[in-house]
Amino acid sequence: VSLKTREASFSAILEFAQRYRQKYAEPSQPEKGLVLFIQTLSAGLAMPSPLVIASTLTALARLIFEYRTEVNISKNLLQTLAFFYCGNDALKEHRPTAAETIQGLDTTMDDNDTITIHRSVGILPILLRHESHEVVGAALGMVKLACAVLKKDDLIFILPYVLPSLLTISTDSRNEDRLKVK
Repeated sequence: VSLKTREASFSAILEFAQRYRQKYAEPSQPEKGLVLFIQTLSAGLAMPSPLVIASTLTALARLIFEYRTEVNISKNLLQTLAFFYCGNDALKEHRPTAAETIQGLDTTMDDNDTITIHRSVGILPILLRHESHEVVGAALGMVKLACAVLKKDDLIFILPYVLPSLLTISTDSRNEDRLKVK
């Protein structure tokens, strides 16, 4: 895809986001339109084509980066973003500290000394284990986005959900993906 085409696509997505914001904004929830647009755009993650999934993740990352200042202000927008990483656990009111997160992990160990962490899983940890290199690369982009956009406490909250998948990438994937994880 040429650079001009990519930029035109991103501009169109940002224009749609702006129109959604204007159309669905409410005085008590000015971010409602943006949340609706992110939810609408995320429907592309359910498609069977790896190219569509990777493109959707890239578009979501660009959109969230563009509105990064609002993510840390708006509770609804932050929950929508965290849902990609944590699934239903993103909707919890209490965000545990790092120590509480480690103490509260529901784990089991099998006969081979393999530890399994049981928790709600968002779509990104699943996509980080996808067989398509394009999808894994785009999902890694979303993880990088979280590191750049989220506050420390929110990043600590999503880390236990994403970390097992990141560790899997470093052992299962090609060298290029391993370098991105490092």
